[in-house]
Amino acid sequence: MKVKKRLLQVVSVGLICGSLSIPASASATTLNGGWTEGEGSWNTEKVSIQGPQAHNGWTEAHPDKFGYERAVGETVWKGVYHYTRARMVDRVSGGIRADSGRVHGSGYTIAKSPYASAIHLAKTFWGTP
Repeated sequence: MKVKKRLLQVVSVGLICGSLSIPASASATTLNGGWTEGEGSWNTEKVSIQGPQAHNGWTEAHPDKFGYERAVGETVWKGVYHYTRARMVDRVSGGIRADSGRVHGSGYTIAKSPYASAIHLAKTFWGTP
């Protein structure tokens, strides 16, 4: 009888503890999105309320080398520590040909990839660390 009573207590405590959970709003959230040349903006979450106020992406031609350009991305996200990243990627394989790395900041960030052949596709990204 003592074993059954103890087992019941353990199961009861397990059920109570198992039903306690951290609300979704309290957990860490990572948001991200970006821009793809010829396609426009995208994001991986429903971020209409939580996302940045603005994100723009474009290409800039090299001032001296014909046929070379770079990706440029800028993000406006007031009061949020975030990043912007700019890449030139292979149109077929998706391989990275030039990458700015993540440029972190609050309020406003701009990222510029190194120049690469204009045959590659420009992509920019934004997100939270």
